[in-house]
Amino acid sequence: KQSTKGEAAKAFLRVLKYSSGAVLEPAKLYKLKHLTKVEVISNDPSGCTFVLGFDNLRSQSVAPPQWTMRNIDDRNRLLFSILTMCKEILSYLPKVVGIDFVELA
Repeated sequence: KQSTKGEAAKAFLRVLKYSSGAVLEPAKLYKLKHLTKVEVISNDPSGCTFVLGFDNLRSQSVAPPQWTMRNIDDRNRLLFSILTMCKEILSYLPKVVGIDFVELA
């Protein structure tokens, strides 16, 4: 979200979940400015599981959000979109672990 009044740009990752009636509803909202690390889980043989590390979740005693995609292409598209938003809107890239940037292209 770009602001015209000189405010800092904001970018969010909105997570949806299915409700009991098979309707999508908002589940969680993450601020991408707090995203510090994107890590592909090495012990997952499919390569479809990854963790998004947010610096504002370290103080809480919860595990970082872990995500599993249907296939590697879906994972790469999502991660590439997140990294592109961080670069273009927030002007920084989080640390990327366990995946090569060439693999994302």
